[in-house]
Amino acid sequence: MMKVSNGSTFNLGDTSFRRKTLLDDYKTLLPILRKHNTLFPNWNNDSQIAYYQEVMAETDLFERSESDDPAKRSRTLTNALIKSGLINDKRKLSEVANNWIDDKIENFDDLEKALGISKDNLVFFRQFIKLRVYDNSNNYFYPFRVALKFLTKYQNVPETDFLVLLHSISSNNSEQSISELIEDYSEVASNNQTFGEYIAEHFSDSSADKVNAKLLFSKTMIDAELFYRLFSNRKTPASQVEYIDFVTNLLNYKLEKNEDNLKKLLASSKKSSVKKAFGFNKLPFESKRTIEEFEEANLESDLLDSDNTKIYFQFSSSKKYDLVREYKDMTKRSFNLTGIISFANGLVNLENREVIEIIISNIDLSGNGQYRDYESNLDSIFYKDLATTNILGLDPFEITKLREKIVALLGTESFDMAVRNQKEKKFRNIIKKEFPKSKIQELLPMFITREDEKIQEMVTDLAKVPDIFEYILAIAWFYLSDTEYSIIDSLKLPLDANFKPLGHASGGDGDIIINHPNLTIMLEATLMKKNVQKRGELEPVIRHATNLSITSENKVKTIFVADELDDNVINIFRATAYIELEGTNVNGKVNGVNIFALTISEIMKMLEFNIPSSKVFNAMNNHFTNQPEFVKCDWRNSILQEIF
Repeated sequence: MMKVSNGSTFNLGDTSFRRKTLLDDYKTLLPILRKHNTLFPNWNNDSQIAYYQEVMAETDLFERSESDDPAKRSRTLTNALIKSGLINDKRKLSEVANNWIDDKIENFDDLEKALGISKDNLVFFRQFIKLRVYDNSNNYFYPFRVALKFLTKYQNVPETDFLVLLHSISSNNSEQSISELIEDYSEVASNNQTFGEYIAEHFSDSSADKVNAKLLFSKTMIDAELFYRLFSNRKTPASQVEYIDFVTNLLNYKLEKNEDNLKKLLASSKKSSVKKAFGFNKLPFESKRTIEEFEEANLESDLLDSDNTKIYFQFSSSKKYDLVREYKDMTKRSFNLTGIISFANGLVNLENREVIEIIISNIDLSGNGQYRDYESNLDSIFYKDLATTNILGLDPFEITKLREKIVALLGTESFDMAVRNQKEKKFRNIIKKEFPKSKIQELLPMFITREDEKIQEMVTDLAKVPDIFEYILAIAWFYLSDTEYSIIDSLKLPLDANFKPLGHASGGDGDIIINHPNLTIMLEATLMKKNVQKRGELEPVIRHATNLSITSENKVKTIFVADELDDNVINIFRATAYIELEGTNVNGKVNGVNIFALTISEIMKMLEFNIPSSKVFNAMNNHFTNQPEFVKCDWRNSILQEIF
């Protein structure tokens, strides 16, 4: 449920569900829950235990622990699904969730086409646009809408500022007060005010705190009573002794910068309570041995500013940060699923900012309404599969006007194509900067040796390694191709706003589909070992190749890429060239499909010796006959000899 009490903040998941690969996890948990609900109509203790056991039996998402409480774990697994409206609190799937599972999500409307995101991204964009945070008086605000409004106005916002501000807003903030909060941040953005001052001014428990802070630091001696009133800690009052010790040492150091005072300051700054209260849960200073090194390393620190009231302002913002610390990561990861908010390098930005500014120009940020009619009712719009224009209640005239503005901005009626072209340019720049050929050559061997942690560290920790492999293979093939094509269109994976993978592709498409003028190439990637390829890859690859061959106007060639190859599987792939195959979920038949297999090592060799992909297709053509032939286990060898 998204109803929070006064003084608390919203959260988009359970703190015990510390998963990073949210998209794939949700896609895994929802079908199991749907099947579970047919056997267990009521969500009770027995049902919860059974669901947890099903998840453990059918997935490898979690390690089994003897101390696990199955019913409790079952609840925590599904809490995040409730927050985003994929299920209700009775764990019944919403219309959105059912359509997402079945790949039947409502198509992009006239405005959504300009967002340039995938259908997976779109599901979460729509749900978070609808997301409300209620208080006990049925007041609510829309956190995602506030985030969008804020990011249309500001760029390169420090991540801490963004998340602390968002989590500091309460449901009883009016539309006007939220707009003023957004507007007033301009003082921080223009460096006229610290973020700590902004927090103290707008979210302080008392309007007199700012005045009292000036009064406290105007005196030579610290007034302990006033200090404890300002630097409060209701949960752990004993921490205030450590606060005053730290501030006293800080003031002494600022007054007389000698090594003894520096030593005392650094010692007091290492205490856990001080880190939380003054350092955003980190050391408040870069620790250095000499005064000169310390001053240089901490040149930008507000704590060392000549205006001592900034000590209180930093305390205010750090205290707020500590309040939201356990929830902010889930907010970041959840909003990341929309594909439009970038959290790169600790800075927050809105992808396609000008288009979104047009779409949300008249959007409501808060309101009042019955909670039970919204989040307690499975028939409410929160759970319905609706396009953004319907969610925002836009009439045809308003939609036309907004569309005209987008057309004027992008300079074309085909604005979905214009946005794709912009994304293609940005993606190519990211490839050039972050994934040069040398880095791809460094990464590919890691998929063979399964250095999973290092791969995620070098690419992203928001996707599973098999999905990252598809992503890296697509870039590798881009370097091998001697013909131009759109790499952003070729990837079927959902991407975040930083163009990094979030999960696997939806629906029945292949992993990577590259369209050339007269040839369509499908790359199918797997990290399955050869002993399970027959069970896990044989049918899907043939199905994808068949469906694409039926629906494509071009000739289709499929390349299957794995660490190691099962001869039986690749022999059957070869034989399918001489079999009439029928489509699955598409009408039609095809006279055979052309599938060739390469190992990761062979892809690496092509990169090393600059062998273009066209050489693979020429070799496939040269060693193909129209007449069926007996398939032997060494059939690939002659093709490989020609390629290399």
